[in-house]
Amino acid sequence: MNRPPRLAIVTGDVQSGKTTLVENLVRCLRKQNRIVAGIIARGLWQDGRRQGFDLVDLRTNGITPLARRNPRPAKDAVTGFSFFAAGLRAGAQALAVQRCATADWIVIDEIGKLELAGDGWAPLLPPLLDLAEPGQIWIVRQSLVDRVCQTWGLSPSLIVSAADPAALTSLQAFCAI
Repeated sequence: MNRPPRLAIVTGDVQSGKTTLVENLVRCLRKQNRIVAGIIARGLWQDGRRQGFDLVDLRTNGITPLARRNPRPAKDAVTGFSFFAAGLRAGAQALAVQRCATADWIVIDEIGKLELAGDGWAPLLPPLLDLAEPGQIWIVRQSLVDRVCQTWGLSPSLIVSAADPAALTSLQAFCAI
């Protein structure tokens, strides 16, 4: 790695507004004509319960089904969701170094249990971390921040909680908009 990328981690508990906060930041960045690459995993809800995720490619705004709740998850399942091959392919394309290197910011929603187990987006992270630019914004559940930082040898410039009323302002300052 040349030098560590500018990295902010947005954190919080389940359903704390992490993705919504970052979607608001992406809108602000785009208003400033900044190029944003990467992915958002937009939650799908029914009767107050998350039923799945759609993947949003932030470079193209394309939406691909990513995962749906598995009604009977295996006892050894890392998550309670079944993932679609097309969603995983779309995420890999959106996080490809060639696609991200020319952006101003890369967003990865989210780095979680799958990645810590070496699955999900984990294989795509080292090449992205090798980029000195662009800056990166990772979404990580609060309980996993220390493990994520340890696993990828990270020293984030900013860790902000989605529950903090000043979170968007802090992220905007970090992104210098």
